[in-house]
Amino acid sequence: MKIALPVMEKEAENVSLHFGPSPYFLLFDENGKEAGVLENKSSHFGGAKLPPEFLRENGVDCVICCDMGPNAVQMCSKLGIEVHFAQPGSGVEEALTLFRQGKLRKAGEGDGCESHKEH
Repeated sequence: MKIALPVMEKEAENVSLHFGPSPYFLLFDENGKEAGVLENKSSHFGGAKLPPEFLRENGVDCVICCDMGPNAVQMCSKLGIEVHFAQPGSGVEEALTLFRQGKLRKAGEGDGCESHKEH
């Protein structure tokens, strides 16, 4: 399983408050071992694909984020990408630990940040 966390910098310590507009995604395997940094080349940064499509194309199976718009949640679901929500301000390591412990809420129908549909 490849897990992506949106971040604002390549060596960020905290999960970004935004999903789609985040310039980078830190990649990890299911054991929490870092698997690289993916520069966001989705439609938010001039690419042709929406963020969930871009991530799926790059082998991502799971996203851990603080929030995500309802359209992105729905698209991730259709593409087979699990979405789990960390608390705003969460550190990357903390979010990964809580994910591995099964303590992060998994997105479902009706989830998403209504006030920021672009996430």
